[in-house]
Amino acid sequence: MSRLLESLVAQQYDDLEVIVVDQNEDERIAELLAPWQRQLSVVRLQSPRGLSRARNRGVAAAAGDIIGFPDDDCRYPPRLLADVAAVFGAEPDLDAVAGRTVDADGTPTAASWAAKPGCIDIRSVWRRAVSASIFLRRSVLERVGEFDESLGLGSGTPFGSGEETDYLIRALRAGCTIDYRPALAVIHDEPIGQAGDPARRGYAYGMGMGRVLRKHRLPPWVLMYWLARPLGGALISVVRREPGRARYHLAVVRGRAAGWIAKP
Repeated sequence: MSRLLESLVAQQYDDLEVIVVDQNEDERIAELLAPWQRQLSVVRLQSPRGLSRARNRGVAAAAGDIIGFPDDDCRYPPRLLADVAAVFGAEPDLDAVAGRTVDADGTPTAASWAAKPGCIDIRSVWRRAVSASIFLRRSVLERVGEFDESLGLGSGTPFGSGEETDYLIRALRAGCTIDYRPALAVIHDEPIGQAGDPARRGYAYGMGMGRVLRKHRLPPWVLMYWLARPLGGALISVVRREPGRARYHLAVVRGRAAGWIAKP
C-alpha cells in the first residue's frame, strides 16, 4: 500500500480524498497510514471481510463526485487523476470511464486490452475494464446501488472475481454511458506472477466470471468463447514450456465452467 500512497502524493491533481477500508483485526493499517496523514486526506474505515463489502463501505463514506477503486498494490502515474478529471470535465454526458493496467515497463497486464478507445457495452466490457482502472461519477452509484457482496475476493463464496464487471453490466442496463480509454493506465503487476498458488487464484477468478455470465443470462456461446481463450493460452504456454502459466489458464477454464453451473 505504501507505493500506492506515494503515487497519490505525487499526483498532479490535489483535490482528492483517500478512503482506506481496513479489514484486519489489528492496527497494522493505522500504523502504515500514520506517516501519510500530513500529505493526504486519509479516512480509515473498517468493514467485515470481502472486497465488495469494503467497496460498499467506502463508497457510502466518499464525498467526491468521481470515485475510483485502486487496489492496494497498484500505483497511479502522476498525471492519471488530472487526466481522468479532464475527461469527465470535457464530456458531461459520460457516466464512467475505464482504462488499462500495465506493469512498470508499460506492458499490459490482467487482460488482452483493446488497442483503440471506444464505448463499453455488454459484449466488450470483459476486455475493457478491471476494477483498478475504473472511475465512476457518483450519479452512477446512486442509480445502480451497491456492489454484489457475493462476488469478489473474501466474499465467503467461491466466486473470487467479477464484482466490477457485474457492476458495469448493471450500470449499462440502467442506461449509463461508459467509455474505454486505453491512454488512462494504472500500474499493476501481472496477476499470474503474484504470491500464492496461481492455479488456485485462477480457479477463483474463473468462478467469478462464470457466475457473472450466468447471472446476466448471457447465451452459452459466450461462455464457450471465454472457455476457448484460456484453453488457447494453456496450449501456448505448453509450447513455450511455461507449466505454471499453463496450469493457471487451465484452472481458469475449470473455474469459468464451474461458476456457470453453480447454484445462485
